[in-house]
Amino acid sequence: MTTDAEKYALDLAKALHAKHYADVTQWKPLEGDLIGLLTQIDNMTASLALAPQVKETPPPSSHVVGLSAETAKRVHDLLEVYAPGEFTLEMAATIASAALATTEGSTDA
Repeated sequence: MTTDAEKYALDLAKALHAKHYADVTQWKPLEGDLIGLLTQIDNMTASLALAPQVKETPPPSSHVVGLSAETAKRVHDLLEVYAPGEFTLEMAATIASAALATTEGSTDA
């Protein structure tokens, strides 16, 4: 007899598999084994937490004046060396634009 907990765990395991691991065709849920299902769920969610998160990088905003897309990309690539995944392309463009504005008004050579 399947309990509500086993049914819920089974549905959750199937949903996780369908959404994130559909390419693993040999996987089967451990029906009738609540601890086994919970272990499968734990394994699937643990590997999701370890997967690198990909941030969408929109093009630089139009408010960044006088900055080429190539320059923004170069600044973004440099930031990636020191802080991987922390800056979007738009953030890099804003930083570069602010740096350019600061250096344009500077009298230092």
